[in-house]
Amino acid sequence: MASVTKQGSKWTIRYRSNGAQRRHTLPGGSSKRDAERLAREIQHAIDTTGSWEPLGNSAITLDGLHKQYVAERAVEGARPATLRGYEVIGRFVAFARGRAKVATIDQLNRATVSGWLSTIVDGGATPTTVANYSRKIQAWWGWANDAHPAEVPPPHMPKVKAPRPPIVRAPTWEQIDAMISGLSGHVRGRKYEPVAVRRAMLLQRYTGLRVGQVGHLRWSDFEPDLDDYGPAINISPALAKTAQEARANRWIPVHADLYRLLLEWRMEDGRPADGVLICGEVPRDIHDTVNGAWSRSGTPAERYQGHPTHALRKRLISHLVEMGIADSAIDHLVGHSPKGVRTRHYVDPLALFPALKAAVATIPTYYAAAQAKAV
Repeated sequence: MASVTKQGSKWTIRYRSNGAQRRHTLPGGSSKRDAERLAREIQHAIDTTGSWEPLGNSAITLDGLHKQYVAERAVEGARPATLRGYEVIGRFVAFARGRAKVATIDQLNRATVSGWLSTIVDGGATPTTVANYSRKIQAWWGWANDAHPAEVPPPHMPKVKAPRPPIVRAPTWEQIDAMISGLSGHVRGRKYEPVAVRRAMLLQRYTGLRVGQVGHLRWSDFEPDLDDYGPAINISPALAKTAQEARANRWIPVHADLYRLLLEWRMEDGRPADGVLICGEVPRDIHDTVNGAWSRSGTPAERYQGHPTHALRKRLISHLVEMGIADSAIDHLVGHSPKGVRTRHYVDPLALFPALKAAVATIPTYYAAAQAKAV
């Protein structure tokens, strides 16, 4: 029977194959469980075929398996993001290869995968990134086992302790204003009119709406005085993200400074018809544009990276929480699903308007913040 012993810091399996006594030493970092599992596989191979050879002697390498895996999936029409995901496997193979010319199959084991994922954790990766990388390696390993069952063992993934999720702060009003002030008319070699993006960001800043909503607001959605409540914007069913938001067909208050800006914009545009977009044509690459403005503003990347426009929404919601505004009012303003039967069916939609109007009025104005920074 194959036996397991420890030689120094490594585990060794002794077995008899083809009439000769042999031994196989596992890579450093392998556990006793890894050794015992391989010993059972060795004994099974000897009992069924009469011999066993170390997988490292196989002509198949991890480098070759990586190339074959990518080649099978890099079909015409494959998304760039999908293909970039396979680079993760290449990084693991490079780790397993070390200083050798190729990464041998025996490196595809629990200990090596664990060691590589640990370097990802130590490098500051988020829990989501660690889990995503682990899934990609497991999928590739499973494919390799299906394609070469005699040489590649079944996936035996380690449990890696994910890092503690970082505290992601919302940008400050000053950082948001620096970003808006820094919006330029160029992005990645393309030229466009920055007015539309600047208007969209200012509308987001004062309303907390999603960027896709502010980009589609029309002058018909703006009401200078809604039933004597003051200026308001209608989030019509056409602008809603969900069916619940569409049914609400809600109106939200307009900050005094935003009201002034809206009047100025309409004058600048020559008093356009109601069906005209307030912002104009917002470019499709708005996230690249806003990312560039964030970068130029000097704002820490973790405050906007991955959500360059949603960061404004996060600041406004955080501000309302700081002001002690009720959750139902905040949900109504930003378009979250209402909670409770009363909110959905038995409350006048304008009942929340006065409280929201008072809360929105506490948002510092863009010009005041910009002037304070200049001083």
